Amino acid sequence: MENWRKLKKWHKWTVGIIAFILIGNLLGLIVPKSNNEELKQDETVKTEKIRPVQAQDTVEKAQKEIESIKYENLSPITEAKALELFNLDSETKQYPKGLFKFKDGTQETASFYSFLGGENFSEAIAIFLDGELARVKVWVEDESKVYDALAEWGVSSNVEYSRLNNFVQVYEYAVDDRFSTNNIARLPNEWD
Repeated sequence: MENWRKLKKWHKWTVGIIAFILIGNLLGLIVPKSNNEELKQDETVKTEKIRPVQAQDTVEKAQKEIESIKYENLSPITEAKALELFNLDSETKQYPKGLFKFKDGTQETASFYSFLGGENFSEAIAIFLDGELARVKVWVEDESKVYDALAEWGVSSNVEYSRLNNFVQVYEYAVDDRFSTNNIARLPNEWD
């Protein structure tokens, strides 16, 4: 008889636990699916980690896209316009007809000016060939100002510019690749 009571208690507990598990599963409360089972059901889940600054990155990308659209259809300013818009650096010798020597040994005469800052750059060096902009190098506060600084020189945002120094915010755009910093062997001020 005592075995029967134990059996009844055991039976009662078993039925209670099974009922609790079944009701819990139906309601999704007791035995949650493991992560592996969830991934098997939905294989489109990406396993990449999401960075917490992703929203900020999106905002910055959108701002850069807006800036690039704003400066899309510009044309480089002329020598006369640059001399009218910007102040020359009075402490630096200017070379309106300076001689350049390129790494391939060829030479060219072009204007070589150092300018004081504009609205978006602290200083600039510009080279003009036959009155047209051949290269401009600008010093800016930070990279976010590059489009604005180049736009002052009439350079569209859909062009490729170069950062010349990892420690100083110096950027260059060469309309004529011969006048890029990496191709010039000797500047006009190096002939003195």
